[in-house]
Amino acid sequence: MTYLEAPDEAYEPTQIADYAESVTDLCDTAESATGTFQDSLTE
Repeated sequence: MTYLEAPDEAYEPTQIADYAESVTDLCDTAESATGTFQDSLTE
């Protein structure tokens, strides 16, 4: 996954890493929920 870049020194590297991790977690959760929802439609 590619993230937009901010101007140099706009954010601390740890802030960017934390944000990237939270986006990944949200995407993983959304994919799981979508799969569960789609499975429920075929039951």
